Amino acid sequence: MNKNNTALHAAINLGLNRAIDDGSFDLIFHKIFANVLAKANFAQRKVFYLQNNFMSEQTPLNDKRLWFSPLNQ
Repeated sequence: MNKNNTALHAAINLGLNRAIDDGSFDLIFHKIFANVLAKANFAQRKVFYLQNNFMSEQTPLNDKRLWFSPLNQ
């Protein structure tokens, strides 16, 4: 996507946010990744949270809807 295509950027953001809000994003995500996530056996693993100093300040870190957390499975 061209970084100057603001209309496409807005349309993609709107669509993704709607899918997240109505739960359809999670349904698709889990349909695709359920087997892999089950095999990962997160309950038996130690999770390390790392800071990424190269991440943009615009990254919505506080919006928990946007981040996968193995502890919430």
